Amino acid sequence: MDFEILAGAFSRYGMSEEVYGLLRPMADDLSPELQGAYLKALFAVGGYEDFGARWEAMRDQLPDDPTLALHRTAYLAGWGPVGEAEANLRALMAAMEDVHLGPLACRLVMAVSRQRLEPDRFAEALQRQQERAMDLVVDHTQFWHLLVVTGRKAEAQRLARAFNRLPRSAYDVVVTAEALAELDLSDLCLEYLQRHAMDFGGGNNRWSVAVWATYADQLIAGRHWERLKGIATEMRALPEAQEWLGGFARFLEGRVAFAQGAVTAARATFEEAVAAGFPMGRVGIRVGESLSQMGYPDLALRALSPLESRFSDDVGYWRAMFDAVHALREDEVLLLKAATRAHTLEPRSVEWQFNYAAALLIGQWRVEEALG
Repeated sequence: MDFEILAGAFSRYGMSEEVYGLLRPMADDLSPELQGAYLKALFAVGGYEDFGARWEAMRDQLPDDPTLALHRTAYLAGWGPVGEAEANLRALMAAMEDVHLGPLACRLVMAVSRQRLEPDRFAEALQRQQERAMDLVVDHTQFWHLLVVTGRKAEAQRLARAFNRLPRSAYDVVVTAEALAELDLSDLCLEYLQRHAMDFGGGNNRWSVAVWATYADQLIAGRHWERLKGIATEMRALPEAQEWLGGFARFLEGRVAFAQGAVTAARATFEEAVAAGFPMGRVGIRVGESLSQMGYPDLALRALSPLESRFSDDVGYWRAMFDAVHALREDEVLLLKAATRAHTLEPRSVEWQFNYAAALLIGQWRVEEALG
């Protein structure tokens, strides 16, 4: 596989997550060109601190690339030493005037503005992108979020209600729906998902699952059980997507049965869901959490166990595992394993210090350490 060609293609279409996923497994063994591509993708997916550390470690090996240098300027403006921030911010703002670097500079200014909690500066960069017809749906949803966290929620709601951009991808659908939910515009969010879920949820891929999962979350939150049953039926009617959607659709059917008191039918359907599996692991983790909360920790454990190799460094995964195993009260070794991994990943967390100590005490291992 020619990784440079593939990473270049992903980058041209703004698919930073794909570049990040492609290069992360080999991040310490990349050519200078791919190292630059990885750094830019790392910045785009929000790995700002990792960007700074990797730049320092690799700076002598990096290509002479003005777009990469501009990413470094943005990092220093938002995440670098306080004394260097303003000069780098001015340089970044000036780059918005550049014929070639302007669009990238605008995008980086928006990222820095989120970090610095400066919505007016973000708005300026967004306006420039709109004038070039280069603004993305996610630019608008991030702006709404920034307005919320800076105390301007009413303004964000007004902008969201007036936003009429059609989605171009499943990603657009997900980020818009999540933003509408954050703004407490639940009716508008459900209307939006009803209009676009079938158009962007029919592929046999992870983004199709993300669309339906977002839709399901809103229906469950609103206790719209019949509508939830309806979207599960719609998902089951997409035969080409059953590899990715089948298990989740069955889980939703079981969730409706459980909510309506048909616990025998619910368990049988949950059994089918777990057997079908959850190729999108994040959804599998959420399913596992829900199964534990509903009183099916054995099924939760069966849903979660196949995901360990993919989420061994994910504290959310180990939290779901810990809850399921603790509820079962059958496997002290696995309970300690889950607590140990989570405690290792978040050593300063009081929650995991407590859970780790509890697991040691339950198994009667290193009791003195646990009591300490």
